[in-house]
Amino acid sequence: MILIFFINIVLSYFLLKITLPFFGKFFLDIPNKRSLHKKTVFRAGGIIFVILSVIISTFRGYYLPIFCLPLAIIGLVDDKINLSSSIKYLFQLATVICLIFNIFPSIYLNLFSLTFLIFFGTAIINFINFMDGSDGLVAGCLSVVFLFFSFKLNQELSPLAGALIGFLILNWSPAKVFMGDVGSTFLGAILFGIFLQTKSYEGALTVLLITFPLIGDAFTCVLRRYFMGQNIFKAHKLHLYQRLCESGWSHQNVAILYLSFTFLLILSNLLGGFSSLVIVSGIIFLIGIWLDQTKAIKFKEASSLI
Repeated sequence: MILIFFINIVLSYFLLKITLPFFGKFFLDIPNKRSLHKKTVFRAGGIIFVILSVIISTFRGYYLPIFCLPLAIIGLVDDKINLSSSIKYLFQLATVICLIFNIFPSIYLNLFSLTFLIFFGTAIINFINFMDGSDGLVAGCLSVVFLFFSFKLNQELSPLAGALIGFLILNWSPAKVFMGDVGSTFLGAILFGIFLQTKSYEGALTVLLITFPLIGDAFTCVLRRYFMGQNIFKAHKLHLYQRLCESGWSHQNVAILYLSFTFLLILSNLLGGFSSLVIVSGIIFLIGIWLDQTKAIKFKEASSLI
């Protein structure tokens, strides 16, 4: 698997490099008021790591990526023609239900657990999609997360980790290509699938805490908007990473910050186990509050610009 991991890094990078003219012709991300970038950038580049992970994983008998493929396909269509939210959510629901019934032990399934998992799964997919708005942020964090879980949980995740690193080379600031919804929703579904594959509450919480820099930012932003009476389904630039960029931080520095937090969480779990992971997560949460209050554009100030 180590060889496949490195081969996928190379394949992903060169396939993306070769196909950039195609993305430039058919998939352009034109800046709008919600965008953090000022120039038009190619998008939908995530199709490369989607295809690589689906082909290799399916060939090896690991079917999580192929279960997530229909969601990636509808994401690709959305990257081209901007589908309605209801159509996209229907595919998210279908993907989450498929993953639940193919991965989660049926002995634990009842109406309450099924409802919770459906809500939670679609939330994870959307959280990862929301966080994919700054160069290298999601690709950087999730590449090391998937690499970590390829050692801790299932080695079949390493082809995706490798393909994502290859993509990251061209997605790092200044990004030459974005992954688009085809990539971000696929990665969110994969993350939910990993959550379902854990065999204990501690394992499930480990997945959430390892990804806390991404999930925590998205979750707290939704809560703050809800309690402020805002429409949580309306597009915005209120996530901490967005407000840091708006305050003058470079995309590179924001990505390095979140990536460093992710490395610290992984290292704490490897060296100190679950209890250490919980402590470090708490420390990172406090640092996030400090950044929110002292470095980022104020939440209320940014809200007034929506």
